[in-house]
Amino acid sequence: MCGICECACLGCFGVCAGAVFLVTFYFFFGIIFLTLAMKARAAVSLYSDLITYDVSLFPTLCIVIGILFTFLTFMGAIGQQKGRKTRIAYSLAQVAVLLLGLYIYIDAYPNEAKLEKHLFQGLNSTIHDYGLDVVAGEKSITDSWDQMQQNLKCCGVKNYMDWEDIRPHGPQSPPTPQSCCLEDHRMTGCSLHVRFDHPAEANKIIHVQGCLMAVREELLGTMQALHWFLIPILIMVCIGIIVSTCSSGVRKNTEMEEKKVGPIIIKMKVRKTEPTSYDVEAAEKGNLGDNNDEEKDVEMQKLNPDGRNKSDGED
Repeated sequence: MCGICECACLGCFGVCAGAVFLVTFYFFFGIIFLTLAMKARAAVSLYSDLITYDVSLFPTLCIVIGILFTFLTFMGAIGQQKGRKTRIAYSLAQVAVLLLGLYIYIDAYPNEAKLEKHLFQGLNSTIHDYGLDVVAGEKSITDSWDQMQQNLKCCGVKNYMDWEDIRPHGPQSPPTPQSCCLEDHRMTGCSLHVRFDHPAEANKIIHVQGCLMAVREELLGTMQALHWFLIPILIMVCIGIIVSTCSSGVRKNTEMEEKKVGPIIIKMKVRKTEPTSYDVEAAEKGNLGDNNDEEKDVEMQKLNPDGRNKSDGED
C-alpha cells in the first residue's frame, strides 16, 4: 500500500518482492473486512423490522472503510509514481480513511446493553403482531419472525412458551408457528402437537430456546469481529501514511541531488570543449616552428635570387 513498491526500490522498505507481498496481504485483508461488513449489514437488514434500535450505521460505515481501504491498497502500488499533487491527494485520502476509522471504532460501535434492551422491546412488541399483517397483505413482521426462527433455530423471545397466550392465527391455530419446528418435523405439522405443560416432549419436535439471545449473538458476533478487525486496518493505514511520507522524502532528496548534479555535469561538458593550457602551448609552438621555416626560406631566396644552388653554377 501507499507506494510501497517504489519505496522498497529506493531502500525505504526492503526489497520490492517483500513490498508486493505486503500489498497483496493488505488487499486480501481488506476483502475479508469488507465481506464481514456486508454480512453484518445483511443481518441488520434481516432483523430491522424486529428491532427498535437502528444499528445499521456501524456496518454501513465499515463497508465504506472496506471499499476505500481495498481501493487505496490496490492503487497505492502505483500512486507514488505520479506527480507531487497526486501524491499529496493520495496522502490526504489515507488521512481521511484513518479519521473515519477512528470515528467508527470509538463512536459508531453500538452499545451492547442498549442493543439488547431495544432488541428485547422490539421482539416483545412484534411477537403480538405475528399473523396480523398477513390479513393486511404485508407479512413483513410474520416473514421476519419465520426467517429468524428458521435461521437461528429458536422459538419465541425468551423461549417457546412466549407463544402460549398469543395464538397467532386465532384460538384454533397451532400453539407455535410452523417455523419453530425442527427441520426433520417441519413438514409434518409438528406445531399442532406442542404442549406447553410438557417441555421435554416439545424439545423433541420444536426449538425451545428463545430468539433474544440468538439474535443478540448473531448481530454482536459479526459486529465485534468488525470492531476488532478495525484495529489492524487502522495500523495498516498508519503504516501506509509513514511509507508515503518516506517515499516522498526520498523522491524529494533525489530530485534535489539531480538539480545539484545537473549543472556540474554541464560545466564538465563545457570544460571538455574549451582548449586547455597544454593545447594552447602546443599550438603556439607549432605556429613558432612554421614561422622559423618561412624565415629560412626567405634567407635562402636572398642568397640565391635565381633559385639555383652554388653547385649548379660551378657546373
